[in-house]
Amino acid sequence: MKLFRNLLKYSFIFTLGFLSYYTIYIREQEPIFSIQANLRRSVRNYLRPKFMKIDSESYVLKYPYNPEKLITINNTLELDLKRAKMLEMVYGQETLPTKKLPFVKKKFIDNRYKDFQDIAYINKYTHDMKHGLNSIAYHFIPYERNNKLIIYHQGHGLGGLDGGDFIISKSKIEFFLKKGYEVIAMAMPLIGMNSQPLIYIDNLGYIKFNTHKKFSLLGKENGQPEYHPFIYFFEPITVFLNQVNHEKYESVTMVGISGGGWTTTLYAAFDPRITYSFPVSDGKPMTLNSGYLGHWEDREHIFFSKFNYHDLYVMGSSGEGRAKIQIVNYFEPLHPGDIYKYYKKPIQDRVKKIGLGLFDVFEDRSHATHEVSDKALEYIHSFINQDLK
Repeated sequence: MKLFRNLLKYSFIFTLGFLSYYTIYIREQEPIFSIQANLRRSVRNYLRPKFMKIDSESYVLKYPYNPEKLITINNTLELDLKRAKMLEMVYGQETLPTKKLPFVKKKFIDNRYKDFQDIAYINKYTHDMKHGLNSIAYHFIPYERNNKLIIYHQGHGLGGLDGGDFIISKSKIEFFLKKGYEVIAMAMPLIGMNSQPLIYIDNLGYIKFNTHKKFSLLGKENGQPEYHPFIYFFEPITVFLNQVNHEKYESVTMVGISGGGWTTTLYAAFDPRITYSFPVSDGKPMTLNSGYLGHWEDREHIFFSKFNYHDLYVMGSSGEGRAKIQIVNYFEPLHPGDIYKYYKKPIQDRVKKIGLGLFDVFEDRSHATHEVSDKALEYIHSFINQDLK
């Protein structure tokens, strides 16, 4: 009997310990609207700041790191050249494909958004690409408009590929609509409503594209000119911006979470039509990632051997009236703490040396989850509406 009681006691302690670890350190994977998910986020927001003591001493590097030497851009000429080379790698040309347009369904009805009070209508955009790959976005038009556009990029979404629809960020989209912004909402390729086609690969046969790492199989095919598979991540944004005519807006702002933050960082680097970019929990310089190199796209060697994060930060920040603000969820275990302290000032100094533009970091200690917080939303809205010129 005593043995049974001890077994029961230790089983309870083990279960409690495992659940505590799971709640504090593992990011949410269940559907975003579930009661379980909401409960876990609430518990995390309370417990993580108490258990995760993150301070400057936590990120003392044990090896050499010199961001000044990793930044290769010193003036506007080098900036323009780097952007042209990035465009050539991704698109196969040194300029944006501004003539391409998506298929448009005007005043599209999606009953999942019928409770939005401030929306006049939705335009649905579909951009079809090679191999049956596509990207679907919703352009939300509010009744009262402030003449400013938000591109909200959901990225991977919580819950993996099947849970990546931007409906996950419904409340974030509604926040901006209530403030008068038009919002284009989208996700990464293969995610949410986007297609997951079967693609024939030479000498391999048909492959189901349901994870991003399979994009490494694409590139130079059947005698066609070489291109980089990042085109499937970036071209839809270019095409959606072509559709809405960016010049009619006072500003075009891109906000992205996680993989959407990664997309925001890279895309704003080569498309100066993006006025302000706010990547949340985005990719960091690989040398600072402590063994975690993220998804396939975070560590794709061909691209990042030519365009490192330090240059991308400079490229996304530089230009008249432009700004890039990296939002760091301080207590989140995936991209936590003050690791940015190692590159913030060198990036700021280089942007200042080149000329116009701004780079900064917003440290968000209001929560401990992998999302755009209410505090971050208010900060973004406030920043967009200040006069930076």
